[in-house]
Parts: sequence; C-alpha cells; structure tokens
Amino acid sequence: MGYFQVPNGNLNNNLYFLLLGLGVDDAFVLTSEFLTHSREAKEKGGSLSVPELIAKTARTGGISVLITSATDALAFLVGSTTVLPALSWFCTYAG
Repeated sequence: MGYFQVPNGNLNNNLYFLLLGLGVDDAFVLTSEFLTHSREAKEKGGSLSVPELIAKTARTGGISVLITSATDALAFLVGSTTVLPALSWFCTYAG
C-alpha cells in the first residue's frame, strides 16, 4: 500500500519514463520558441539579451506547456476511474 492507501503495482515502475517523455515534449516546445525569437531578432538587425529572449519564450511557449500539462493531468485523473485495478492505480500515481 502506498501513502494514500493506493496499492503499488508493477506498472508504476514505468511511470518515470513516461513522465520524462512528457517533460521532453515541453522542452522541445520551449526550445523551438527560443530559436524562433532568436531568429526574428537577427532578421530585424538587432539582438535581444538572454533575459528578454527567455521572457518572450515564456510568453509564447508557456501557454502551450500549460495546456499540454493540464490535459495530461486530466487524462490521468479520468483514467484513474477505470475498472481495471492496475491501470487505475497507475493513473492515480501519475495524475
């Protein structure tokens, strides 16, 4: 039994790899936005400081990260209501 009285199944050992994959997906989004803003600044003939680039990246890419994280959490929480015990435990731990 786990901390919240949710049984721990063998499927939960794969959770680390799944969450790592979800985090890498967000890193790709943020990297793409950072490179886009860097290119735009060079095309305009100027250059932005690193804090300005990070601020623009967070402004445009942050909403994408928020939406994907919220939908992932919602999918795991909905999945925790399934009648399959091992899948329900897995989704409860992941959500």
